[in-house]
Amino acid sequence: AQFGATAGGLRDALDRDLEPAYSQWGNYCLSKAANVLFADELQRRFDAAGVRASAVSLHPGAVATDLARYLVSGTEAAEAGASSAEAFAAFNPLQRGALQAVRAFVLDVPEGASTQVYLAAGADTADGDLGAHGGLYYDRQRPATPNPATNDRELARRLWEVSEKLTGAKIVM
Repeated sequence: AQFGATAGGLRDALDRDLEPAYSQWGNYCLSKAANVLFADELQRRFDAAGVRASAVSLHPGAVATDLARYLVSGTEAAEAGASSAEAFAAFNPLQRGALQAVRAFVLDVPEGASTQVYLAAGADTADGDLGAHGGLYYDRQRPATPNPATNDRELARRLWEVSEKLTGAKIVM
């Protein structure tokens, strides 16, 4: 959510029932912001209903997965389901250079999963209740500050309502 989600972009996506104009990075950023908003709204609903539970969201970091090949445009190999190596070979020299430059900052998969494991283990040892940590956003196993666009309670409520509408499911607590 840090790379470009804006309150206006989120409102537009909700106005379109989560079918905004597609762009790889734009939709990726919107999906990350929606994760934060949804967790915040779920925590508010837990609290209002007196449910002892915690909803949290997180940023796993830049992780060495195949996701990047879908986020770099102009790669027919990635769109055809090629392996990471095949997709990398199809990138133009500028794209290959950019990907090689960021490798120093990319986490391996176990490191990238560490925050999810940390939060799941914390919830397991606390019977699903992280206490004062519910509703927080985590980065590298610590509470962090998410994109400011995700601090809008009205957007979170609207996302919840649109999600119920689109799924046909209603969570009652």
